[in-house]
Parts: sequence; structure tokens; C-alpha cells
Amino acid sequence: MKRRRKKFSGASLVLLALSLALLCGCLVYLIPTTETESDYVKISDVKVNYTEEGSVITLSSLCYELEFYTSTEQGRSIEFALKGVKPQRPLTHDVIKRILNSFFIRVESARILELRRGIYFAVLDLKSPFLEKSLDIRPSDAVAIALRTDAPILVKKELMKNLCPGMF
Repeated sequence: MKRRRKKFSGASLVLLALSLALLCGCLVYLIPTTETESDYVKISDVKVNYTEEGSVITLSSLCYELEFYTSTEQGRSIEFALKGVKPQRPLTHDVIKRILNSFFIRVESARILELRRGIYFAVLDLKSPFLEKSLDIRPSDAVAIALRTDAPILVKKELMKNLCPGMF
């Protein structure tokens, strides 16, 4: 008697692989922190502008501002989240949100931590009923996911341009 094999769609396999990786903790590592809340600026405004080469993401709050460059696709994903656009098929950041929700993992915050050799580094702070982890992530991905999950976006104060010198 011949056994039939189940066929899975490409999207199902991707979702399964991402779920397993997240569940196993293969992509997550713990970053010890001794920082305080006052070391960060909580972002209140996110803007996307397009250039010939890609996108400029502007994060601001009161007199503080940070700009960084990313691809046009990343800019569009951030813009969709800002405008509440629901594409016909879910984007990668939408799928990530679904995976996190399905495992009862909450995004506590997206933090942009440092600038090394012209590259910004960020983490996504995750919390589940059983553990808390910080996931190394590109700032553009962190912003796109934070906007979709209503998580605060925090930027290390020393990275931000102070537009009101003498006031803060």
C-alpha cells in the first residue's frame, strides 16, 4: 500500500520555519542591560521620505531627531504601518507580528542602541509568559514591527541630533 505525502505550500513552510526558529530561540539572544529609561528618547513621530537610492526614515520627539537610510521596500513597509495600509497579501513584518502573537510573545519596545562604522544597531525587546529576550535586528525592521505592534520606539539619546541646543 502506497502512502500519500502531504504537500505544503511555500508560505506554510516559511511560516513553519520561522515559528520553529523563534520557538527554539535560535534567533534570539540575551543582551544584558544596565541602561536607564533616561538614556533613551521615546519617539513620537516617524516619517518616510524617498530618494533615488532608497528611503530616509526620520524618527523624532520634541527637539530630538535621528535619520537613517534604508531600502525603498523597507520604507514602504514602514509607511504602510504608519498609514494602516493592509496589502492584499501580508508583508514580512505582518507575518512576524502573526508569529509573535501566535506564541503569546509581546513586543515590549524597539531600541536603537548604537552606531558602529556608519551602521545603526537595534534590538527588539520581546516578552512572553516564560521569558524576556532582546533580538538583534536592523533599525528599519525594528521600526516596522514596533509600528505594527504599537510598541514604543526608543533611541539612545547620544545618537540623536538635538535641534534645540541649550533646552535639553
